[in-house]
Amino acid sequence: FAPVTGALMAHLPWREVLVVLAVSLGVLTIPLHAWGLRTGPVGPTIQTGDRRAQRPGTTPRGGAIPDTASDAALDGALDAAAAPPVRAVLGSVPFLALATALTIGGFVGVATVVQLVPTLGEWGIGTAVASVLLGLVGIGQVLGRMAFGPFTRRAGAVAQTVGVLAGAAVVPLVILLPGGTVPGVALCLMLGLIRGSLTMVGATAVSERWGIARYGAINGALSTPVDLARAAAPWGGAAMAAALGSFRMLFVACAVLGAIAAVVALASRPRGASAGYGRSPRGTRARRARSAAAARR
Repeated sequence: FAPVTGALMAHLPWREVLVVLAVSLGVLTIPLHAWGLRTGPVGPTIQTGDRRAQRPGTTPRGGAIPDTASDAALDGALDAAAAPPVRAVLGSVPFLALATALTIGGFVGVATVVQLVPTLGEWGIGTAVASVLLGLVGIGQVLGRMAFGPFTRRAGAVAQTVGVLAGAAVVPLVILLPGGTVPGVALCLMLGLIRGSLTMVGATAVSERWGIARYGAINGALSTPVDLARAAAPWGGAAMAAALGSFRMLFVACAVLGAIAAVVALASRPRGASAGYGRSPRGTRARRARSAAAARR
């Protein structure tokens, strides 16, 4: 959308550009939704008239339930039994540190991308080229999500959060280098990489620290300030740029905020009974072994 918007802005006022984009969105998506949703949900039919009893531990046809299903049920039962109360988590230092860090990170991630075109303009890149470069942020986001999986196999929950936020502190400082198209491409891709990784950190932060038994309540409390910060970032970023005198200085300020968030995230490791809920194979095997030992006793 960014290159198209840039091309429209070269010929139309911004209000007319918004109208064209809105009409285009409706023309492209409404017919597709009307076609794709014309039928009801597709799925297997449940035979409610079948009265045959199902033995525990078997499928409806009498086969044994796969070990993976039993393991998943056991993991969920163990998590639910050992999970800390929601109120205790929400009032803990690790949760407050995590919420603060991700809120700052959410603001930085949106503010830098929304103000990217005028920032590139101060870097000597024209609006048309800057609009094309803005599209590279989306590619960077996909790359960031793809790279997050291998990253999690080498780093724990806290290290993941700190590492991504540290990246959010370093990447905006690229704006201090001499400008040009090549540095602009690198900056846009890296901003997308960080933003995509931040999305994955936010999605896994709760389950990696406190398990999945209370995920909905805890993640809802965590997401609220993050979403509010993201919503305020376009206006807040513009206000900061006006106060600091340039959009490049906005990027420097965002780098400082990212560094603060990374430091705060160091305190997001749960302690005591609420620790150790990572879904690693080693942790899963350990929980199963403890459960088996307790059953034998």
